[in-house]
Amino acid sequence: MPKEVEENTLAHTHRELPDQYWVDIVTEQPDGYVVDENGDVHIYTAEGLAWVSVLSNGLHGQEVDDFEGRTISLETDVDMSEAIWVPISGKYEISAFKGTFNGNGRVIDGLQMTWCEEFNKEGFFGHLFEASVSNIVMRNGYFYYPDAGAIGFLATRVEKSLIDRCYVECEMHGGYNVPFVYSNSGSTITNSMVHCPMLENLNGHNSGAFVAENRIYNGDETLPVIQNCAAIIEKIEFTYSELYGFVGEYNHGLIENCYVFIGEMMNYPGSSGNGGHRNGITKDNMGEVHNCYYNRIRNYDPSFTGYYMQLDDSPGGGGGFYNTSPFVEEGRGHWKLVNSIGFELENGTVTTDDLLEALNFKVELLSNPELLDWCDVAIGFDNQQLPVFCGINVAETDEHQTINNPIVLSPNPSTGVFTVTGENLKQIEVFDALGQRITSLQANGNRSTLDLSGQPAGVYLINVTDHNGTVYSDKVVKQ
Repeated sequence: MPKEVEENTLAHTHRELPDQYWVDIVTEQPDGYVVDENGDVHIYTAEGLAWVSVLSNGLHGQEVDDFEGRTISLETDVDMSEAIWVPISGKYEISAFKGTFNGNGRVIDGLQMTWCEEFNKEGFFGHLFEASVSNIVMRNGYFYYPDAGAIGFLATRVEKSLIDRCYVECEMHGGYNVPFVYSNSGSTITNSMVHCPMLENLNGHNSGAFVAENRIYNGDETLPVIQNCAAIIEKIEFTYSELYGFVGEYNHGLIENCYVFIGEMMNYPGSSGNGGHRNGITKDNMGEVHNCYYNRIRNYDPSFTGYYMQLDDSPGGGGGFYNTSPFVEEGRGHWKLVNSIGFELENGTVTTDDLLEALNFKVELLSNPELLDWCDVAIGFDNQQLPVFCGINVAETDEHQTINNPIVLSPNPSTGVFTVTGENLKQIEVFDALGQRITSLQANGNRSTLDLSGQPAGVYLINVTDHNGTVYSDKVVKQ
């Protein structure tokens, strides 16, 4: 059961958390957790996702599984609001998650977290080591615990790993809150965004709108990299705070082509008396910051003139800042850099004071096919128009729901025999995970039987054609 928490004195209303944990609901392997012949895992339900947490933490008599050398794929959207999430690899005394987690752009909705006495770390992932995490979309996430220590909503401790193309939307209410990753040690984070409607400090130092610590991995001096990322924080409310910024505490590596937007700071400057740090890129920069931008906070106290009230980059540590400056709103939906930026592109030198252009010119200059382009679309962040990745509407994420598909495949999963139900069936084709067609059969009428008993366990794509020539696609899981 979740530990009882005390209400804080701030005005913000907190959610009522569920009274149980997912790992207490799921005590044996569910149907939505499917292992194929290669040992890779396919997740089809909320219970299936919770089973990953059970295995990684060695609960219910299971051996601890770090998933090294294997891939976990999220195959459908999952609603996690029924119970409280326990982090994957959330204990210090167990192995970190070392596998590959591919979210496939599917939505993890309503993920809720709080403190649990059995675990030392919080977040969707507690600890990543030499892991790969990509294409995760989180919406309506929520964390609440007043006495919480260091926590990142996506992950708390990340070492020598890769995080790419992940989007996190969450509210944070705790101590050392970071809505994306708390400690990045020798890892690379690219093409990712975080949107936090409320970041609330209840007992401690909030530090970092995206990452708190961007540090060298001590084992082999691997540099950390954060590239082509953004953090949008609509409101920050706190009782005690010192540090804010895209990377709040310090940077030992490279931060490149990123921006941070903080809409409003409430109860400013807080009970600490020093006003909290400015919303620049990083506090103590011992590495390099290239082409990064931050907005001017609207409602700060101009009478406070101490160091922590400065809204400019802090050069502590002797690192370098290059093409890094604040941006301001100039008219509806246009963000203008305070200082114009120049780029030496193949077609000559270009100069711009537009935030969107600056981000995209840098992507062009880097000539890295892995980096995403930025677009200017209305995405509802405090009714502001800010750059997002092209093709991604983070306010209305596509949930990949099948619309008006009259074909039903049951039971699914199955040990081999599936019933295909629809109207005027004509042909059924089956493709394996590599896209190779493994069988095709003629159908007639509204019901047919598909037998995959002779095929290996795994996920198969089914194309069903009716007599009108319409093709419907779905997936089945052969156990």
